[in-house]
Amino acid sequence: MKKLIASILTTFFFLTAIHAQETYAFAEGSEVKVDGSSTVSDWSVPVKQMEGKMALAEGFSGKEGEEVKDILIVMEVKSMEGRGPDMNEKIYKAFKAEEFPQIIFESSSAKCTQTSGGSFKLSSNGSLKMAGESKEIVLLLEGKKAEKGFEFWGSHKLDMTAYGMEPPTAFFGSLEVEKEVTVIFKILVNT
Repeated sequence: MKKLIASILTTFFFLTAIHAQETYAFAEGSEVKVDGSSTVSDWSVPVKQMEGKMALAEGFSGKEGEEVKDILIVMEVKSMEGRGPDMNEKIYKAFKAEEFPQIIFESSSAKCTQTSGGSFKLSSNGSLKMAGESKEIVLLLEGKKAEKGFEFWGSHKLDMTAYGMEPPTAFFGSLEVEKEVTVIFKILVNT
């Protein structure tokens, strides 16, 4: 009986060690920006305050089928800086920043779907919350081993009106922002 219990405990601790996860905060150098266009020109707005985390299994290498758990990306709307105070106010109004100050992406898991040439693709099903609306999206990122851990990058196109947002206008309506924007990510994780 003692040998059976010892065997069960050994197996339990071995399996637990195999599936151990470590949560890592995003490192300095991670960045997000929002690109779009208007009737006048293309534009790009950096998000100056962004933080996040993800859980990587011990020994994670980006092999096909490996998972990344608990991805969280939090962006502060009022840290988005356009071409001046007037543009910034229009951005904050469109995002309803007073009532909803953050844009949040949460995913409980993501899976490496393809590897080639030292990089891999990561498909993450999750919830994107902004301007008081929440939508399920698939965020596709690419990744590779970096000097201190991993680097992930990618982009996601979205329609502002699907989140109840009204695209900004200026100059009595002669400048209109297109409703589709692209969010561009670069995420660094030191392991």
